[in-house]
Amino acid sequence: MADDPKTAELRGAARALGLDRLTDEHLGQFERAMAAMQRHLQRLPRDLPPAQEPAMIFCAMAAFE
Repeated sequence: MADDPKTAELRGAARALGLDRLTDEHLGQFERAMAAMQRHLQRLPRDLPPAQEPAMIFCAMAAFE
């Protein structure tokens, strides 16, 4: 796994996040987490106007009434 170009790319991505001492096992977990994050981001709508953003319609006072 250490000589694989994909591994070098993953280590570079992890290093950019400050994770520069990952073991091969941790690198596998990081790879799965990155793939899950990409799947999640692909499902999020990107064309919402600000008025339709969930944070814009949440009313904190309603939670305390």
